[in-house]
Amino acid sequence: MIAAATHIASIEAVKATHRRALAALDALFASLQQRAFAGQL
Repeated sequence: MIAAATHIASIEAVKATHRRALAALDALFASLQQRAFAGQL
């Protein structure tokens, strides 16, 4: 039972990491779009 709980905790940690990475990518893409439409590229 402990192994399953450890495995679940590990998966949750990976999910959190992926969510943070996705948020960072979304921010970068929004910045890129803003620069493109402002003619700064």
